[in-house]
Amino acid sequence: MPGPTGPQGRTAVVAASVAGHFLERSIDPVDLRGFDDIEFWASGDRIADGTAGRPFFCEVRLGSAAAPIGSGANRWHRYVPVAGPGPPQRVPFGLDDLPAPVRSACSVIRITFPEAPGSVRLTPPAAVRPQLLADTDAALTARLDNRLSLRGAPVRAVLRAEPDQGRPYLLLVNHSIEHALTRVSTGEIRTDFTETGFAIRSAGVPYDLGYRIEAVADRREDTAALLEFVLAELAPGATLAVGGTELPVEWPAPWERLADGSGGASHALHEEQTCLLISIPAVTRPRAVPRRAVPPHRSVQVEVAHHADM
Repeated sequence: MPGPTGPQGRTAVVAASVAGHFLERSIDPVDLRGFDDIEFWASGDRIADGTAGRPFFCEVRLGSAAAPIGSGANRWHRYVPVAGPGPPQRVPFGLDDLPAPVRSACSVIRITFPEAPGSVRLTPPAAVRPQLLADTDAALTARLDNRLSLRGAPVRAVLRAEPDQGRPYLLLVNHSIEHALTRVSTGEIRTDFTETGFAIRSAGVPYDLGYRIEAVADRREDTAALLEFVLAELAPGATLAVGGTELPVEWPAPWERLADGSGGASHALHEEQTCLLISIPAVTRPRAVPRRAVPPHRSVQVEVAHHADM
């Protein structure tokens, strides 16, 4: 299976005439035991939430040579919820109950359309194991590494400088991790729909990840070129693709930079080294096995305010 593609990845567009048909693709066996979910990005011209008036019209199944789709050893399946017209929505499917012969050597994926869908768009599936810091590190490195050339040589972007690291280069330092209390959500996410119910996951925990991007060079003109490149790539309003999701790039306010001790985004650490500070607002995704619920299901969210005497 490919890696995360995000909502802008390649899509399959399916029309209403395919009701009762299916799409099937065979692949080289893939070991999914190191992953938590597979996921699609989906959109369509009508809502599908499993209710009587808005039935599901897509079903996903996985199989292998040892446990073919529909065999007695493999009844695993999931329905695809569709939010209707609008931006594509992430649709994760938990792998915790996928039969072992399929999870260790998945070789076929089938999408069945029991109902006429109208029009639905699906990205290729991606096997994912979300890791907040590792995914953000990788996304930032990919955005900046070997993207700029100075005097014919590509400039590296590294998370740690080796003793023999050739200059110039960009050093990426995750200097802070803050719990984003203003973005805390008590909501729940419904996923993994079958005819007997669905799974409930938490909305995740939000964090602000602070990064310092240091331009390391021997000449001022190289430092300026590095900083201008980073400014062009990560200017206010830019986004960073982390694990298939576009996250905004935020720039700390002046008083936040002073509190961090940097003295400002454009102040030199020394004559040959200058840094820029950015923040990435990210959210963890639950990796624990989600709990199951059976319709009709209602949840009540309770928020408690904590007060302390000063």
